[in-house]
Amino acid sequence: MLKSKIFRIISVITLSGIILSTIVYNSSQNTFPATVPTQAPRSPSITSTPLLPLDISMRLGTASAMQENKQNAQAAAEYDQIIRLHPKSASIFYAQGNNFAQMAQFLQAIQAYDQAILIDPGQTDYYLARSQAYLSISQPVHAIENINHVIQISPQNPSAFFNRGQVYLNEKSFDQALKDFNQTISLAPQNPSPYLSRGQLFTDQKSYDLALVDFNKVIELAPSNPAGYIDRAGLYDILNKNQEAAGDYTHAISLSNDQYPLLYLNRGLVYIRLNSIDLAFKDFEKVMDLKPQGYERAYLLHGDLNVQKGEYQKALEDLNEAIRLGVDAYYDRGIANASLKNNDASISDFSEAIKHNSDNANAYYNRGTIYNNLQKFDLAVNDFDQYIHLNPNNANAFNNRGLAYQNLKDTPHALQDYQQSILLDPNYLLAYLNRAALYTGQNEIDKAISDYNKAITIDPKTVEAYYNLGIIYYKIQKFDAALPNFDKVIELAPSPDSYNLRAVNYIKLNNKKAAMDDLDKAVQLFSDQPSPYYNRGVILTYLGEKVKARIDFQTTLTLNPDNQLKMDTESWIKKLN
Repeated sequence: MLKSKIFRIISVITLSGIILSTIVYNSSQNTFPATVPTQAPRSPSITSTPLLPLDISMRLGTASAMQENKQNAQAAAEYDQIIRLHPKSASIFYAQGNNFAQMAQFLQAIQAYDQAILIDPGQTDYYLARSQAYLSISQPVHAIENINHVIQISPQNPSAFFNRGQVYLNEKSFDQALKDFNQTISLAPQNPSPYLSRGQLFTDQKSYDLALVDFNKVIELAPSNPAGYIDRAGLYDILNKNQEAAGDYTHAISLSNDQYPLLYLNRGLVYIRLNSIDLAFKDFEKVMDLKPQGYERAYLLHGDLNVQKGEYQKALEDLNEAIRLGVDAYYDRGIANASLKNNDASISDFSEAIKHNSDNANAYYNRGTIYNNLQKFDLAVNDFDQYIHLNPNNANAFNNRGLAYQNLKDTPHALQDYQQSILLDPNYLLAYLNRAALYTGQNEIDKAISDYNKAITIDPKTVEAYYNLGIIYYKIQKFDAALPNFDKVIELAPSPDSYNLRAVNYIKLNNKKAAMDDLDKAVQLFSDQPSPYYNRGVILTYLGEKVKARIDFQTTLTLNPDNQLKMDTESWIKKLN
């Protein structure tokens, strides 16, 4: 019996990059905002700022209010007017730069900060803000230059060391980043931000014990801020401590009031590994309901869970929506369609998945398996060729390509593939069964018997092996050897066919009573099926019991046999007349 199978691989997303968890240090207030500010952290002024005229101060307040209400274009126009009236105020240029930064107009922001620094070169805020603007246009060298200038002006400024450490961390300059975070901690040991960033650094460097110490410190210093719990959950995830990760994500969710909705996505992935599928469903549905940026993947994951549960139609609904939203879910939908026997749709989906990623080995594998099942063996061979090129050590693929070759009557290539499959996995049951069938077709009986016996050694409940061994021994007239194999088939999977085979074998052993007992037993167990009566009728005919045989054949016709069995039965009745 020739077999092949489909991979069912659930696509998942990694946790890196999903959650923004950095707390930015604010030295002027010594607090830790719940959200990450877009501007550089403030630091104490080094020089005093001249007082502005009352009318200018009032207009500046108006512009600032517009900025806070996200009326940035109106604020920009107001700042232009204020600067025309009072062009020598560094703080106005600084405010204008911050407004441009909020509008993501970073070059204009840098120009405004340049003017502020030109007027008041001793104000550290301006350099830190300009460094952030440079970072936003991917110029880390200029960002570091500005921060270095802050450190020259204020060598005990923890914000400067922290911000420079962040730049180094982003640039993967871990040694320099570590020095800056250590310096920040020495200057501000009660601030959680440098511990958080240092913990992230240690995580990147796989120094997980040190990372855990830092994240624990963050939670100790800022127990009401979710950031420490978020990063510790990610660390526990890496360490495969799923219960702890789920607990930290739960704590972070309770603290953030749905400010970070994708935490539900992360927790749902952990629940999958904990086999808490219902809880994972609920988390993905929460993301689908809240619809934060990146929520589209929740439909993919929800669909994959439905595939796992065998809810294939529901999975299709989820995956259709994921694809509509722009998620590459064609492979996953191909799995759902294959499970529903929607072969054309499944082939189309796997083909689309291959267009998106020509190295998607499993898409080739699954499409090849469907082609095998549809008897499109040339196409199956092509797909398994591609899979094996990408993944040359998979025993299943060689077995399945061997199956395609065997159906194409290409015996040498089929045998070569079955042998390679067994070489890769000496206990791969299907390859032995398929090679045994090939040997049987080539009349290499001893080799076939050896492979079927090996299959039984691997799995003593392999019905196909006993069945085919029984047939082989029957055909070579070793009826005594055939009998225990038919016994085992009836023990493991009783059917009209198995009782009939043993009955025929008993007749060859001149044990007519045992043969009739088997045929009567088949009729008793499967009285609503036509084949037991037909089988008994045939044997009764050979035994000369024509009256009883005719009754069985007539009963066969009353039980709606298929066309072939009906024709065979009518042929036997004619012979009896």
